[in-house]
Parts: sequence; C-alpha cells; structure tokens
Amino acid sequence: MTEATEVTALEDRFVVAPVDAPGRWVVHRPVDPEGDGYTHTVEVELSDDGISARGRSAFEGRTPENLRDFLVALAEDWRGWPGTRSWTSLEREMTVEAHHNGRSQVSLAITLRRADLHHTSDAWSARVVVTVEAGEELRRIADAADRLLRP
Repeated sequence: MTEATEVTALEDRFVVAPVDAPGRWVVHRPVDPEGDGYTHTVEVELSDDGISARGRSAFEGRTPENLRDFLVALAEDWRGWPGTRSWTSLEREMTVEAHHNGRSQVSLAITLRRADLHHTSDAWSARVVVTVEAGEELRRIADAADRLLRP
C-alpha cells in the first residue's frame, strides 16, 4: 500500500503532494499570454527536500497531446504499461515521465527548465519525483487536470 497523495484542485491550480513525502508539484490554470488563442502557458512549481523551483511552461506538447491529455491517458491505463511514458512541452520547459511499477504505484518525474533560456550557460533545471497509487490517486490527478487544464 502506498502513502496517500493529496490532490487539491483549487480554482486556479492543482497540487500533487504525497502525504509524508516532501515532493510537491503544482500546476496553475493555462493562460494565453499573447491573446491569440494558439499558445498557452502554465505556471509550474516544484519542491522537494531542499529545493524549490518555479517557472512557466507551454501547455501544448511536442506531440499532439497536451498536458491534460497526457495525465488523463495515464489514469485510463492505471493497470500499467511497459517502460516509461513521457510528455514534453512545446519549448521543452517541462517534461513529465511516468513509470508504472507493474503493481500499484506510478512514479511521476517532473523536470522543469528555465523558460526561453534553457540552452544558455546560466540555464537551470529542477527535477522532482512523486509516487502515487496507480488507481484512485492517479484518477484524482487526472480529474483535477481535466477540470483545470483547459485553455
């Protein structure tokens, strides 16, 4: 049995935070910074024991799948999948890798990179891994993403 995960869907963000573990992933509602209806960004916060990072990421992915679609698809396949599934934002500011242990847990490894300047000499990146229960906890994450992550 895994530890419970707090999935809080507030009006402007959702939070994934395993109980009794320091890792935390916060994704804010998508915004359209250009006002053109084409590209949306989400503010992202990561924290774990000793680190904290905050940045922006494109909501759309490098494939036709956006972040919401990726998280919903994970929950639909809660019984498991081979290998690691991954999603990367359009400009590579955020990557989410999901690994199912074949039994009851899914590890979500979230990497956040400095937006727009992730290729420069003063670039930074932060990576946090949160482990959630593959059934109900993963479903709560997908439900929160489905409600909130709509441009």
